[in-house]
Amino acid sequence: MKSVSVVAFVFFSCLLMARSAIAWDGKKDNKPVAELELMTQKELAREAAGPCISYAIIKQMVKEKENSDPSAARKYQSLGNNQQIEAMNYVQTIGRVARKQNGGKDPEWPLNMMTAMAKGESDRCYNFSNEMP
Repeated sequence: MKSVSVVAFVFFSCLLMARSAIAWDGKKDNKPVAELELMTQKELAREAAGPCISYAIIKQMVKEKENSDPSAARKYQSLGNNQQIEAMNYVQTIGRVARKQNGGKDPEWPLNMMTAMAKGESDRCYNFSNEMP
């Protein structure tokens, strides 16, 4: 029981640190499409990094607990479901804006971010946003 409490503390501490570092705390922080359309590809990638990292951190925590403590994994997943849905929706919206700016062709970075989200690779979310020219 004590280890679950420690892991929960670490989980929520990571989320808080990530949220403060990336400044995305759910749907309320989403920018309107009209504002996104004024951004460059680099700015869009940086905007997408926040929800990407948030999604990936939840995914990492659930994955880490699946084998050792399935009950904790279900709890983390339950707590993070809405956040993950909102994050994925926002990254997809940003991806559509990026595609439109790119003449209807998907740029590579939004697809890479969605892959990083699905794999729980939060560091890759950040890296993709910083690798933009």
